[in-house]
This record gives sequence, structure tokens and C-alpha cells, in this order.
Amino acid sequence: AFVSLRPDSMVIKSSEEEMPAFLTQEAIVCPTKQRLPVLVGLLRQLKANAGTTGGRGVVFLSNCDSVDYHYELFRKRGVIPDLSLPAIFKLHGNLEQHERQEQLVAFAREPCAVMFVTDVAARGLNMASSSSSTSAGSSGSSASGVQLIIQYDAPCDRLDYVHRAGRTARGIGTHGRSVLIL
Repeated sequence: AFVSLRPDSMVIKSSEEEMPAFLTQEAIVCPTKQRLPVLVGLLRQLKANAGTTGGRGVVFLSNCDSVDYHYELFRKRGVIPDLSLPAIFKLHGNLEQHERQEQLVAFAREPCAVMFVTDVAARGLNMASSSSSTSAGSSGSSASGVQLIIQYDAPCDRLDYVHRAGRTARGIGTHGRSVLIL
């Protein structure tokens, strides 16, 4: 997968064997000061579409401090007024194993939820919906319950992009959306 920025277009390409068949890939280019409002809009859209397309998303951030910051910011709904957002969760390497497990299980039980994560969640975690297995942390499991991936902070390389985006659209005929914010 690679992103090509040209004056006349933006192209995200990947080989078919790398990405799920029903994954829609998008990129949003915006000024730095507009990144947070764009994220709020995407999360509101996720909640609004929860009844038709499902309402579970994962937001990838570059480090543990950023995950904690965004988690607290969105959990305290008074900080950003008039939010109609999904349930909020977090996952990163500085959490104790039992805390990670609790967050994953709670996320899997929510019909409409978002989880702020680092790349610790890009590979091998089961983020399946509660109707599927909730054996969070089992390696190589399906993430069919995730409809939206938001790459708020850009990945370091092509493989990180592929693994992040691949957290959605994992089941046969399952659709997903991956948004890269630049």
C-alpha cells in the first residue's frame, strides 16, 4: 500500500493479497488545527450510521501519551460540547495485561464503540463483535466487528499501514472503511 499525493489527485494503492476485498480506503488532507474537528466528525458519523453499517471503530495514534490524552478528552464529554459519540476505550503497551483484556472485552460487548490505540493493536488482536468470539487477545483472530479504522497519526511504513487498515473488513463479504488523516 502507498499514498501518492499529486496536485490533481490522491491515490492509495495496495495489492489485492495485502488488503481485504471489501475495504474502502480514504485519505483526508487537512491543516493541523482541523485534525481534531475531522476526528470528531468521523466519530459522529460512526455513531449516526451504527444502525445500518455497524458502529465500532479503532483510532490509531502514534504513542501511549497521545492515546491517553484523546481517551480522556473524549471521555469527558463536557470538554467538547454537544458530542453524540460511541462508548470510548483505549489500548496501548503501558496498560497492564488485565487492563488491556478488560478494555478489549468491554469494547467487544458495545454495539457502538471506539477504541484509541497504538500499533500494539495493529496485529493479532481479536476485536470481533460480541456476537462473535470475545476471546480478546487470541492471535490471528477475525476483527469482523470493526467497521471503521481511523489512522489519526500516519503509520511509519507501508506494512504498518496495511496492518492497521486490515483490522476491518476481515470476514467474507464484510465491508470496512479505513481513513488516513494527513
